[in-house]
Amino acid sequence: AISGDIAIVGAEDEDNGGIGNSGAAYIFRRDLGGAGTWGQVVKLTPSDPALIDRFGTSVSIDGDTAVVGALYHASGGIYDAGAAYVFRRNQGGADTWGQVAKLSASDAAERMNFGYSVSINGDTIIVGAPGGTAAYIFMRNHPSGDAWGEVAKLTPTGPDPGGGFGLSVALSGDTAVVGCETNAPGGLLNAGAAYIFHRNLGGGDNWGQVNKLTASDVEVEDRFGNSVAISGDTIVVGAYGDRLAEMYWVGSAYVFARNQGGADAWGELTKLTASDPKEYDRFAFSVAIIGETVVAGSFAGLAPGGDSPGAAYVFDRNQGGSDSWGQVSKVAPSSSRNGDRFGFSVALSGDHLVAGASRAAPGGTSATGAAFVFHRTGDTWSEVAKPVAPDASSSDTLGVVAMDGDVLVAGSPGDDHSAVGNAGSAYVYERNQGGAENWGLVTKIFAADPSDDAAFGT
Repeated sequence: AISGDIAIVGAEDEDNGGIGNSGAAYIFRRDLGGAGTWGQVVKLTPSDPALIDRFGTSVSIDGDTAVVGALYHASGGIYDAGAAYVFRRNQGGADTWGQVAKLSASDAAERMNFGYSVSINGDTIIVGAPGGTAAYIFMRNHPSGDAWGEVAKLTPTGPDPGGGFGLSVALSGDTAVVGCETNAPGGLLNAGAAYIFHRNLGGGDNWGQVNKLTASDVEVEDRFGNSVAISGDTIVVGAYGDRLAEMYWVGSAYVFARNQGGADAWGELTKLTASDPKEYDRFAFSVAIIGETVVAGSFAGLAPGGDSPGAAYVFDRNQGGSDSWGQVSKVAPSSSRNGDRFGFSVALSGDHLVAGASRAAPGGTSATGAAFVFHRTGDTWSEVAKPVAPDASSSDTLGVVAMDGDVLVAGSPGDDHSAVGNAGSAYVYERNQGGAENWGLVTKIFAADPSDDAAFGT
């Protein structure tokens, strides 16, 4: 994850302090050690690491505050209850990023997996606990200072709640959205749902449920809610298992607007599909939204008889009419092969889009991975850069991407560096580095103390 000049990278499999798979996360800052260097500021570890905690399985950052999930931590001695840890810049000294809080569910239970997903926006954190069919809201200064107290437990209301609530979470201002791809609305197995909560519904900081979102054409195994994103008054929900015209696992996405159908009704505006749908595309496995633009990744994996390269599709709010959210572009890499998994991860920032292809083979080396950057001119999205690792090797799987402004971070969890197998790394690229729209590599970041199978960059 990235926020301004600060990046955070999880390494959930790291053996921290000799404790197997206890995990770690790392903070990097632009220009630390020289212009464009992105030097490591600090290694984040929990105050109470334990075996197979997988601290770093989820990370989020906003400004000077970072949150890291540890879904298997035994909070209160409770097996796999999970935890999340909050760190703040300058806590304990300049750029120290000291721990200010450990978050756990007020009603922690076995196999809750609190910390599977996390998101922070301002003074609010949401933590998913899919094993407990819940998500939890924490706020800074509750009850005072930097206490980060729990203010609400979010649970799905209505019929057929199902398990898996909290597998995906997103937060924007006073609105939270929680995905549950295994929900069974109307008894339809794994059709999926997403739930919207508002901060002051039902009372101050009550975080009451506003609506339950389901697809207007809900079917078995849609997996609606596997990916969620929110920007202001608009939510997009992916359903990568959606079947179209008797083709399986084609996928689709649905756009909802806050006041569609009435105040805070969050009604469905439209269903997004690819202009060229194919079986096993898994369209909308990843989604992103910024303002009036949505991108949906279609990584096209696990198709019988062979995978296709993958693609990403861009939709604009008023393309084809007011709130029509019509497709304006299909973006695909300039060089690709079947099985590249282009679109497995996507991100948007302004007029730039980045899509990861974790199984791409630039230079002919299997599964080294790559990221592709596209720039919008009018309604045309053109590829402007293909960031790859200069030291790429087989099975590095670079392709987990994040973008903020003119900075792109791509994780490579399978990278073997410093003679350490699968230690993992991440690469930082900046726009105009080495030429206009060049997106040149400015640095490679990795743990100062790499360990086998740490999967840094996951």
